[in-house]
Amino acid sequence: AAVQAVLDAEAQKLNYDNCLSVCSYIDTGVAKFDAEGKAFRAWRSAVWAKGYEILDAVLAGSREIPTEEELLSELPKLTIVYSTN
Repeated sequence: AAVQAVLDAEAQKLNYDNCLSVCSYIDTGVAKFDAEGKAFRAWRSAVWAKGYEILDAVLAGSREIPTEEELLSELPKLTIVYSTN
């Protein structure tokens, strides 16, 4: 829930309802929306991949269960590149 809350909060900073909403804005023909949609879709995948990597390590016993703060600090950061055209 904490990971999803981070995804949704970042989307809301850009005035979208949630992460799912911003991820639907791909190939719209509007450069701003396309950039945000593509960036969020890639970021969402990277975040969940990292989350499952951490979960697998915990389940394998190779690391301790992170605190929520530790978990969130290990997640990839969002980067959006806007076209200058």
